[in-house]
Amino acid sequence: MLELPSAREAERQDIFQLAMAADHDHPSFVVGGDDFASMIVRFWKHLAPEVVLQAISQVLDGAKSYKSGVSLGSGSTRASFSNAYEYRVFELLPVLRELDSDQADKVLRDAPEAQTQLKDFPNGIQSLNPAIRDTPPEKGESSGTTGMVGQGIGPLLGQAKIGEAYESRITDIVKIAENNPQQAIEAANGLPNSAGDLAPRAEALLKIARAAKEKSPSAARDALEGMSESLRNFEPTGQRGPRDYWAEGIEIAIKVREIDLAKKLLKEGMSQVEKLKSKDTDSDDPNLALKAWWPSTAMLSGLITAASRISSLTALDATREVSDPEIRLFCQVGLANRQVGAPIGRTVVLMNRKQSTWGEYGSVEK
Repeated sequence: MLELPSAREAERQDIFQLAMAADHDHPSFVVGGDDFASMIVRFWKHLAPEVVLQAISQVLDGAKSYKSGVSLGSGSTRASFSNAYEYRVFELLPVLRELDSDQADKVLRDAPEAQTQLKDFPNGIQSLNPAIRDTPPEKGESSGTTGMVGQGIGPLLGQAKIGEAYESRITDIVKIAENNPQQAIEAANGLPNSAGDLAPRAEALLKIARAAKEKSPSAARDALEGMSESLRNFEPTGQRGPRDYWAEGIEIAIKVREIDLAKKLLKEGMSQVEKLKSKDTDSDDPNLALKAWWPSTAMLSGLITAASRISSLTALDATREVSDPEIRLFCQVGLANRQVGAPIGRTVVLMNRKQSTWGEYGSVEK
């Protein structure tokens, strides 16, 4: 629908009707911009008002039975809800208000969390990501908003709050790196190695490396060495952030022509994947999600993609180290897709254990 020219408007409307029927029979729930509800947000101006109102009613009715919490965005721009219905109201109310303000007021009265969030984000999900619109994303623009959904995200959101407490301090340290990266590294070393599931020191050092890679490659190298040391005894987490430090570190090391360091980070990252995999395969409480969506698989996939920047052979060697044949094949297919420029799609990470059930949805990769 994003790619269709205006002359094929009728075709766009037919596709919407097919999607609406499919959602009625098999409702989907993806946080951040790529399910039927986001199709409404993107294309409502191209459709008859009565069709849009029916679609909104269908999505809101379907959301009432889904009780898991929802969170989307990042840092201080995060919006969180205790259930899917509140999130759907937040997502769809700006459209509903344009078509039927009385019905919008009625719906909002029964959704206090959405009401509160809409004060900060009056355009709903489009306030968090304006790229959710009826035209393709521009070059370098994210087409989706990262989000989490599940019954076990409460503690994870608590960790996000802890992260916010360190966020301003890390930002100040990174500003120092613009003119004096070595001083910034010394300041970063004053942060703790771990804070719950977070790694404040490693995050600061990675951001220093990112900031210094153009003007001060040697400082970027030192920051990455410090990050490596900081993460050495850090218990790996399935959450985005610590999961991706090694992969981005590899890419920065390559940028500053420290290939040996890149290979070292790859090796260390692979060992952390094994620790994370042990949690996914815990015999007492295994992750019952598809293997392709395990946190350990997501981390492994990111490492192999980064390894391909070293060389294709390095990436292939990394896939051969994967003992599980299904995960190895998944990584090989992903590597092949990237090599030929095939669309990657949305990153999905799911945890489905007795003690924790949540999902994390990344932005769509082209």
